[in-house]
Amino acid sequence: MSAHITPRSDIGVALAALWLGLGGAALYAFARSDYGALPDVPLDVPVYVLAPAFALCEVLALRVVRRHGQFYGFALAEVPLAIGLVYAGPAALVVGRMVGVLVVLLVARRRLVEMAFELALTAIQTIVAVIVFDVALGDVTPVGLRGAGALLAGLAASHAVALLAILLVVAAGGLPGRQALGKTVASGSWAAVLDGAIGLGLAFAVWQVPNVGLLVAAVVVVCVWSNRIYSRVAERHHRLEVVDAFARSVVRSVNLGEIAESVLRGARSLMRADHAVLLLAPVDDESEARRIVLSGGDGPSEVGSAAEADPAAGSGDGPATGEGKPDGADEGEATVEPVPTDDFLSDLNALVPGRVARAVVPGHKGSPRWLAELPAAAALAAPLTNADGELSGALVVSRERPGRTSGFGDDQAELLGALANHASIALENGVLFERLQAEAAVRAHQALHDPLTDLPNRVRLNELLNEAFEAVYAVRGRVGLLVIDLDEFGQVSDAFGHVSTDALVVQACRRIKSLLPENATLCRIGFNEFAAILPEVESVDAAVGAARMLMAGFDPPFQVEGVLLALAVNIGVAVYPEHAIDVPSLTQRAHIARDTARRLRSGWELYDPTHDPSTPRRLALGAELREALEGRELDVCFQPKVEVATGVVRGAEALVRWNHPRLGRVRPSEFIAVAEHTGDIRNLTMVVMRRALAECRSWRDRGLDMSVAVNLSARNLLDLHLVDDVATLTEHMGVPPSALTLELTESMVMSESQRSVTVLEGLAELGVCLSCDDFGTGYSSLAHLRRLPIGEIKIDRSFIASMTVDDNDRAIARSVLALGHDLGLTTVAEGVESREGWELLSSLGCDLAQGFLVCPPLTASQFDQWLSQRDTPEIPVASGAD
Repeated sequence: MSAHITPRSDIGVALAALWLGLGGAALYAFARSDYGALPDVPLDVPVYVLAPAFALCEVLALRVVRRHGQFYGFALAEVPLAIGLVYAGPAALVVGRMVGVLVVLLVARRRLVEMAFELALTAIQTIVAVIVFDVALGDVTPVGLRGAGALLAGLAASHAVALLAILLVVAAGGLPGRQALGKTVASGSWAAVLDGAIGLGLAFAVWQVPNVGLLVAAVVVVCVWSNRIYSRVAERHHRLEVVDAFARSVVRSVNLGEIAESVLRGARSLMRADHAVLLLAPVDDESEARRIVLSGGDGPSEVGSAAEADPAAGSGDGPATGEGKPDGADEGEATVEPVPTDDFLSDLNALVPGRVARAVVPGHKGSPRWLAELPAAAALAAPLTNADGELSGALVVSRERPGRTSGFGDDQAELLGALANHASIALENGVLFERLQAEAAVRAHQALHDPLTDLPNRVRLNELLNEAFEAVYAVRGRVGLLVIDLDEFGQVSDAFGHVSTDALVVQACRRIKSLLPENATLCRIGFNEFAAILPEVESVDAAVGAARMLMAGFDPPFQVEGVLLALAVNIGVAVYPEHAIDVPSLTQRAHIARDTARRLRSGWELYDPTHDPSTPRRLALGAELREALEGRELDVCFQPKVEVATGVVRGAEALVRWNHPRLGRVRPSEFIAVAEHTGDIRNLTMVVMRRALAECRSWRDRGLDMSVAVNLSARNLLDLHLVDDVATLTEHMGVPPSALTLELTESMVMSESQRSVTVLEGLAELGVCLSCDDFGTGYSSLAHLRRLPIGEIKIDRSFIASMTVDDNDRAIARSVLALGHDLGLTTVAEGVESREGWELLSSLGCDLAQGFLVCPPLTASQFDQWLSQRDTPEIPVASGAD
């Protein structure tokens, strides 16, 4: 039996010194005694025979692997001990055994304290065995019943001494549990009985036939050879289990950091190493390579692993067992260090020049300096590769004291290579996920920020205002909004060109930011238009003061191409909650104040209802809209939706128009807002839907399988009667619900209102197709979108109009189309006005398109005439389109 003595087990050193002292004293006393006067024996076994015998029994120990790294080893030390008790003198037996054990310990490069303990324990075991054997035997012949009992008693005493010593050393680091203690005693005792029986039988056989040792030697050779074959097969099987467990442990996450730490912990544990290091190539051109190091407190936590066992682990008489359980060592924390690319490539060339796992000598010329600084006395390195077979890093494990496990062997290098192959796959997935995350973050940033100044854009402005409102709502605070317009900026663009104009915009942006309070947020919401959010502003006067300071700061001129330019600003000021209690209203009134400042050339203006031209107009429109609904003054126009791949008309969008007898054409956004305010939005929606379904019925009567789309207002989604109204109307018009598409803006779809969700689900159950209009202008939660019964998304016209010349808009359009197809949604592009745009949409796989290139909105009669004249598609399919 043996046990490793850790630096914490100081009692082991004391025990070793004690055993050595007792052993020397006992040898001296034994030499002066009358013990050992044995009867005549058929042969005399000298020291030079006993020493190799004990050494071979230690080296050629039989190991039987049971399960999951657990093994039982039989050193067979009792066999030569039994022979020595019968056929050798006491001094020769003690010296021969100690010499044999010493040779094995020196070859294994065991630590000095362990060697002292093993030699002391060996001496005491042998002396106790000799004394018990001589006392029990007396003067009779060793071969016989009493001789057998004496021999077994001596072997049992030797085993008991070894077991007691091991338990004392183990207890020095903490008392073992009852289960562990029982397992150690039971397994050791059964092995001792087996070894003793073999030794007893061999001793009696030699007494009868002295040359039987040759036959026994041949049997031993066959047994050892068979055991080596079995151990190799068992080791290979266990290695496959280890690699499989390692592979499963590193694929539990897609986060690169978590994968790297899992790889390091698994490799360090399975390879019984003190340190584990990962060298990882840069994720992209803008990042650096990384070196991730994991070091533990007291060494590896895996005992019964697939790594090579210590050759001296079985010294003594009894089994060496390994359970494959943690020994409580500190796992440590992984540290990440950036590595320059040149150093990274140099380290790879030094560690894995042939792209195969191999041993590395720390501190050797050419090896990385950081490897010797760990510190490390022995190391292994294995290459990491990507899917293309290119070298992407290295996995390195090292040990501080190689004598403990005889360094690293070829089998361990092969095992580390297998682990590195599995780690490469998991790490590459982590790198891919990290790249996708970075790309998604960039795209999300681009969607919410101006590409020239990197300021938040109009969409982000609305989000920031909502957040500011929520922050001050509980404390009844205020939020100021400044809308800033650079006056006569278009003339500068005409005179100097776009490049110089962009430079001027950047200059103006910097100056505005320097003039605003520190907690203000500046956004760019137009070509020459900015907005500044003043969160938690103390008063309306404080917001006005910020506007005055900003206007005064524009007195110094700007310089463009060596020319000094004076820029004037128009600033509109509105404050929540004095001027508005919601984001759209506050933004609108800040714009109205800005327009007033431009009209009056005052520089800045605070919102004043008397300067709002839309207020009296809106009051008048409220009453007149109700009369228009009753008198059928509203027109419903239709704009076709055409299949991009074939040019076939698949449906049309119904668009309401109001040609006021006194005011002329009123914008839909204006009178729809009035209808929402007066409560007439339900009546307006039903009027438009009734006329749209009537036209759809006429199309279907003519054999045209076409659908019709009607826009809904946010107020409609709060109307729980909407589902019943739609069901009644479609049934009355004889149009299947599937032929009706209801379009909702992206902000309406993303609403968290439970009432809105209930209405949407009811419409979907009815069979109506729900379409997300103006998709891409908001900031959608894809998870929320996926949970809603949306069947169609429409790409906003702002992206379609410039996607042929703007790479960002083209990328957004491509992403939205890919997202729609991945979610199984129909994709529609609105605002298609050029053939180049049509061809690009065709190549990107867009399903439907509408816009002036196909046909502008037409009245019902005009649309019917257009359909009649359209015998063949007027928009050819783009060449090469799928």
